[in-house]
Amino acid sequence: MYTPRTTRCVEVADVAGWKIKAYSITTGEPIGDDVFDAAKDLAASTLGPTSELAIGFLIVHRGEEGVWLLIDGWHGDIIRQRVYRAELDSPLSFVEVEQGGATACVYELEVHQHESKSMIRHVLGDKVDIERYLNDWLTIHVEGEASAPSLPAPDVTIRPLDRSDEVRWRELWAGYQGYYRLDLAAEITDATWERLFDPDEPVFGLGAYDEAGLLVGFTHFVPHRSTMSVEDRCYLHDVYADPDVRSRGIGRALVEAVYAAAEANGCGVVYWLTEHFNGRARRLYDRVGTLTPFIRYNQA
Repeated sequence: MYTPRTTRCVEVADVAGWKIKAYSITTGEPIGDDVFDAAKDLAASTLGPTSELAIGFLIVHRGEEGVWLLIDGWHGDIIRQRVYRAELDSPLSFVEVEQGGATACVYELEVHQHESKSMIRHVLGDKVDIERYLNDWLTIHVEGEASAPSLPAPDVTIRPLDRSDEVRWRELWAGYQGYYRLDLAAEITDATWERLFDPDEPVFGLGAYDEAGLLVGFTHFVPHRSTMSVEDRCYLHDVYADPDVRSRGIGRALVEAVYAAAEANGCGVVYWLTEHFNGRARRLYDRVGTLTPFIRYNQA
């Protein structure tokens, strides 16, 4: 009987000139870094000369009967795959599976399906966006299993945005728009900034400040009434950190600060949206939130 297995992208690795998304699939016990190092070494010797795109993915799957390694490189719209297997008690000793043998199980095919759709969405259309492809990760978290390791506590201070932050906030706001391919009218940016300081507007902003007092990230949130609860709910509208200081726990600190502000103001639930293929953000969100089954619609 099929039961989900925890699946996550652990890194985007440089492998012999290729950019490779490295996935783990487990039934509980995490896969060690030494196994991924062995997988990447093997990929470096088997991927061959770089293609025009030089992108792909590998999967390390610790199953019930062994450790499987799938190495996949894109050559245009064709995937070239090599399959290897190691014993559970010697997970670094991969042996290639002969052609005509096993190719992929349903858990690995979930990754393949995601990667195929990601290629169509980001690379094979009118606009080639390799960076978007590399940041489009599949994540399946099984309730009750260990989450990804916690990030270290960031060396930042979280406090409400101040009028004196306007120039720096606008720089980060422009970066936020660029990341999400937005091009908002200047009047929207002006209105958003003013609303953050208007006591009659239910829009609030927090900033993350480094040791020198520089604004390096922000979040905006909107408490509101709900027909689903007596308490208000809180919509976390935006969260963004300067790319130069990412992977330092700043996004997590901002989200947790919204949690605290919402609780202090009597909000029962904090929620937010993200693009389903935004793997980089979802790695954080899998640590600090719970994925829901709801689908968003906009007015046609």
